[in-house]
Amino acid sequence: MIINDVQDYSLDLARETTREKNHSDVFSDLKERKITWPILFYNDIDTVPFGNCCYKEHDAFREKLCRSGVIKRSVLEAMAYSKMAVNSLSQFPDSDAKRKLIDSAISISKLSKYVKLLERKYNVKLISSKGDVNLRVQEIKTAKK
Repeated sequence: MIINDVQDYSLDLARETTREKNHSDVFSDLKERKITWPILFYNDIDTVPFGNCCYKEHDAFREKLCRSGVIKRSVLEAMAYSKMAVNSLSQFPDSDAKRKLIDSAISISKLSKYVKLLERKYNVKLISSKGDVNLRVQEIKTAKK
């Protein structure tokens, strides 16, 4: 999940974390050398500092992710795919299962408190406009043809 990849860079900024994640999971993807959406996008810009760096180095890298537009791009992808999921479900008849799937997709597009924590910490805008999301949806659809 793309938003989960973004969340991993902000767990330590929250007072409380989710049931699945805790503060010690912050930067775990870097430590474990996992390729996530933000890492994939950042790799186009610069070398990713994988491994066990100190917290200060990881915090500096997190700021680079935010300021370079990589986190914003990851959030945009999540929002676009969420919108596409909701649109795809419109062809099915109403049912409890359909409503649950739509609710799930919408909750992803509303993003999490973790994105907002990053916005506040680094004074950056990470959530794209509806127009940008619609444009990205069209780009994805065009690329699939």
